[in-house]
This record gives sequence, C-alpha cells and structure tokens, in this order.
Amino acid sequence: CDKEFNEESHLINHQVAKHFRCPDCRSGSGRAGNCITLECLIQHSRKVHHTELTRVPNAKPGRDSPRDSMHIYGMDNVPDE
Repeated sequence: CDKEFNEESHLINHQVAKHFRCPDCRSGSGRAGNCITLECLIQHSRKVHHTELTRVPNAKPGRDSPRDSMHIYGMDNVPDE
C-alpha cells in the first residue's frame, strides 16, 4: 500500500496487522493467521488451508505477488518504483 511512516517500527506493525494476516482465518479466532512475515503467511496458508497464497492481503496492485514480495520486511527489499 502507499502508507508512509516516520518510524520503521510503525511500518513493521502495519505490515503485520494489514499485510501478514491470513485472509482466510476468521477475525477473533485467537492468534491463528497472525503472521510476523509474509514468508510465515505463505507457510501458514500451505499448512493450515492446504492452498497457495495467491496475493498479499491489502497490497497495492503490482506489489501483491507473494513470490515477488516474500522478502520485504520493513523497508528491507522494497523494490524501486
């Protein structure tokens, strides 16, 4: 997404809350589907739902491919526009 943050820790908190949360797990189901990285969410989808994650939740178009975005964490590995 296009949100901007002054502190990288705030960006990471946003990523965890909005982009690394499983879209298939019910909200309020405890910690299920709350992942700390995209890589974790990909593994969660495979193990729990037996499916491949097809898009990064709430990501902007062009950055929603799990394969291309798997190593983004905070500002690390964010591609140039």
